[in-house]
Amino acid sequence: MAVLSDGRLIEMIADGKLKLIPFLLENIQPASIDLRLDKLIKLQVGEGIIDLSEDSRKSFKELVMKDDYILDAGAMILGQTLEYIGIPRECNATIHNRSSIARDGVDVSAGSYINPAYEGHLALIIRNIGNQPVRLFPGIRICQMELSDVTPSPIRDYSQRKDSKYFGEFDSLVSKIHIDEEIVSFKKNGGEGSLSDFIALELRKRRRNVLDVMPEELKKELDLL
Repeated sequence: MAVLSDGRLIEMIADGKLKLIPFLLENIQPASIDLRLDKLIKLQVGEGIIDLSEDSRKSFKELVMKDDYILDAGAMILGQTLEYIGIPRECNATIHNRSSIARDGVDVSAGSYINPAYEGHLALIIRNIGNQPVRLFPGIRICQMELSDVTPSPIRDYSQRKDSKYFGEFDSLVSKIHIDEEIVSFKKNGGEGSLSDFIALELRKRRRNVLDVMPEELKKELDLL
């Protein structure tokens, strides 16, 4: 996959294929785009266990930064990009740390993959992996986004999938894993017994040969007939 250069990035923004709102030319790097931190963040609260099969919103508290936020050593917050991003369906993207931010102990690289045709204010997992508290400011260039070509274009991009939980997201930030299909099915079936056993059973039931479930026109397109 070829990484897009500054010229390709600017061309795609001008053509409307790549959405970046607001757009600042000075944030376009030779092969990436600097993204800024929005003022909305969410903090983990409480000391209980977070159950991945349940809605975790109650485990977080929303905060709107006025001037700054002190991120303690070892702490994590959820943030989002100030920019609204729309990735073309023929590209994917990856979030990387800015070296200047990482050198002060702030890591924004977790959960960094962005699917083709994703849109929204991208959620950021921000961790202080250093030994000292770090002062964060809304509007600071917090990370950089790298785009690559996807060839050929996906059969179903992120906007076309029924499980695209974060398409068009704004201010949600927290995980929505509890609405994954297998977890929802487990609860609809009464939620009794072991979730892991239920998932293993469903996998055995649904296992198929890829050619058996592939439409004939797609087989022809991929030259599999």
